[in-house]
Amino acid sequence: MKAYDDLYVASDYVAYFIDDDDINYGDFRVLYHDPLGMYTGLRFSGSSKIYGANVFQTSERGYLEGVVISIGDVGGGYVDCTIRVYKNRSTPPRVGVDPPSYTLSTRVSSMGYYTLPFDSPVSLSAGESFVIVAELRPSGPGAYPLGIEYRIPGVSSNVTILPGESFVSPDGAMWEDLYNYYSSYGYGNFSLKALVSSYTMPPPSGGGGGCSSGEGSIAGLLLLLPLALTFLRRK
Repeated sequence: MKAYDDLYVASDYVAYFIDDDDINYGDFRVLYHDPLGMYTGLRFSGSSKIYGANVFQTSERGYLEGVVISIGDVGGGYVDCTIRVYKNRSTPPRVGVDPPSYTLSTRVSSMGYYTLPFDSPVSLSAGESFVIVAELRPSGPGAYPLGIEYRIPGVSSNVTILPGESFVSPDGAMWEDLYNYYSSYGYGNFSLKALVSSYTMPPPSGGGGGCSSGEGSIAGLLLLLPLALTFLRRK
């Protein structure tokens, strides 16, 4: 017999959801590039971590309240995750060189969707472009932690991606646009969403953070020539 918190019952995935208070009572807009959600996980061969970045633009003044990130296969261990926000830019930063506006760190031990609230919401101007970077550090070599969309004919045929939306990197410095691998490999966007409220006054700030999760579906070998590294998708 399988326990309810096991990943599988027979050969199928199961799901669980942790009930928690909504961010800002659910009063926020969701900015995203991945309408179909995570369908596969990525990692770099020869690197102990992988970075993913999404570029967003606000339509009105507001506050970035948190993110929803999709974590792929954790390889039987855990994944340390650091979220960094970079304001007023439309290209990925040099992590460790360019200072972020906000940083949040957590650890996850299962595949799924994680809502990560910010204790200090980040103010955004109308029409401002900003970048959210996720640094994922698996505890073992068998993980494929970066969740992305993936085009499968007849299943997820509607996956689309535009240049300048989602990027990946082995070190947070050399970035590759995932759009470059859509036509040949069917890779879509990084499955990370921004939660933006429309406060007219700054919300209170604090310290700490939490997460809720639900299991997601997870579905290669690809050589990133500009990066000269092996880029792997979970089979």
